[in-house]
Amino acid sequence: MKLFTHSSAKLDKSQTKDWLNAVLYLEPSVDYKTMCRASTEGCRGSCLTNSGMMRMTAQTNARTERTKLYLNDNDAFMLQLEKEIDNLYRKASKEGKHLALRLNGTSDVDWTATYAKYPEIQFYEYSKRPDLILKAKKLPNVHMTFSRTEATKVST
Repeated sequence: MKLFTHSSAKLDKSQTKDWLNAVLYLEPSVDYKTMCRASTEGCRGSCLTNSGMMRMTAQTNARTERTKLYLNDNDAFMLQLEKEIDNLYRKASKEGKHLALRLNGTSDVDWTATYAKYPEIQFYEYSKRPDLILKAKKLPNVHMTFSRTEATKVST
């Protein structure tokens, strides 16, 4: 089982002559354990897992298996994650590209230790968690976008 997705309709648009991109898609909730601690009813309803090819059985099963590995054998998951990151970095370097990774394609997990371990890689995420956004601000290789919800109050 591979952890990263390298090609999708949306992801293909971000592959350029200068950038190689990949995304980790986990299942937002497995066995009553949520991977999106700050999720709301609105975001669960509009989650990427409910659209396009992400709804297909094979894609759902793959996300579920990845998430079960993360939850039930985190050491094995992290070894595989690091191996895949290392391989992607080598591939990008060989092609003369920068590597950009999104680890929270369909989750909202704290990956701060992984971001810090790979300062040469650009990470980008959306998060509903202010704590994660504040932690990521300390790392120059992470771009976080606060993801609004139906409950977000907009001040003028």
